[in-house]
Amino acid sequence: MARKSRHEITPVMNMCPIVRMGLFLLKAPSGFMAAISEKLYGFFDESGTHEKAKVLAVGGWVASVQEWDDFDHYWQAALKKHGVTTFHFTDCDNSHGEFQGWSGPKKIALIKDLIRVMCHHDVHGFCAAITMPDYSSVVRGSGSVLEKKHSPYVMCQSYLIEKICQQIDRPVLYVFEEQQEFQAHGASNFADIKSRFPERVSKMAGIKYLPKTKFSGLQAADFLVYETAKSHANRVYDPSRPARQSLLALLKCKKKNMHAVSFDETAARQWLEWNPPDEK
Repeated sequence: MARKSRHEITPVMNMCPIVRMGLFLLKAPSGFMAAISEKLYGFFDESGTHEKAKVLAVGGWVASVQEWDDFDHYWQAALKKHGVTTFHFTDCDNSHGEFQGWSGPKKIALIKDLIRVMCHHDVHGFCAAITMPDYSSVVRGSGSVLEKKHSPYVMCQSYLIEKICQQIDRPVLYVFEEQQEFQAHGASNFADIKSRFPERVSKMAGIKYLPKTKFSGLQAADFLVYETAKSHANRVYDPSRPARQSLLALLKCKKKNMHAVSFDETAARQWLEWNPPDEK
């Protein structure tokens, strides 16, 4: 895929959504491009938050604003090629919404084009997954905050922040998909991490919850967490099933830029030690 730089000086309204968002958030139009160049942007989504889900995953991609600008250009071109406005893997996999009536080969063609976009850009992937039955078996009846529905989400978010701070030496603005059920807990956890780990503060530029429809990075995060949750569930509960080819393709091209972890009963017990009943 040929790539051309799109970073000549352009009017604000011609900039991609991530650049316009940075201008709004930083409120520094005079030094805007210099200011946003100092930080990276991470886009994250979740999968498996419904009650019957066997695996919950939270993850996404981190890159520079310049990289996201190019990424947005090619992602939108891929969607337009296939007549789609917003990619949502659950809808695609189940032929809902924009994907109603799509054949298997038509879906595969779109997925392959989106994988090419992710593979040809310098985006770094981070993902955490929890096997929910194992987690529930440990925390059920403990009287701990870990029994709350939001806790697995927060647990995965905490891993992402820790790993990103370890792997990346620049400040990162964390952008999560709008999630009315968990975003208040996520924002509170973000503030708590900054309070408990002051050495991470300089790398945690802020947290926002924004709509997936407006940001290609959030749609790419949707792709990653959906594939991670599905693949992890297959590995644990149906190991005879073949590996999901789309995740294998991502892992092959991103093997040096992917960081993932799965939490089991042992990890849940460790978190239970950190969150006893008297610390609700």
